Amino acid sequence: MKVQSAVIVFVGVMTFGIALFPVEVTAQTRCSTDSFGNTTCRDGSGNTFRGSRDSFGNETWRDNSGNTIRGTTHSFGNTTYRDGKGNTTRCSKDSFGNTTCR
Repeated sequence: MKVQSAVIVFVGVMTFGIALFPVEVTAQTRCSTDSFGNTTCRDGSGNTFRGSRDSFGNETWRDNSGNTIRGTTHSFGNTTYRDGKGNTTRCSKDSFGNTTCR
C-alpha cells in the first residue's frame, strides 16, 4: 500500500496546499513508485512531482519548477508540511481514516 498512501499524501498536499504548488488538481494525475520507494506523479498539464520518504518517515516533494515541500510526521500521526516560502500545512487523520489538512 505504499503507492496508495503516497498518493493520498500527494493529493492532500495538492488539494490543501495549493499555495505551495500552484497547479490544478485533476483526475488525470498519475503516480508510480519505484523499487526504492520514490514516488513520481504527473498531472494532465505535464507538471511532475517527485516524492521520497526517509527512514524516519520524513517526506520530501519536489516539482519540476524547483519548489520543495518537506513533511514531518509526529508521534501522534499528525503530519506538518512546510515549503521554502514559509507556508505550513498541518494534516491529521481521524479514527475513521479521514485526513484533514489546514
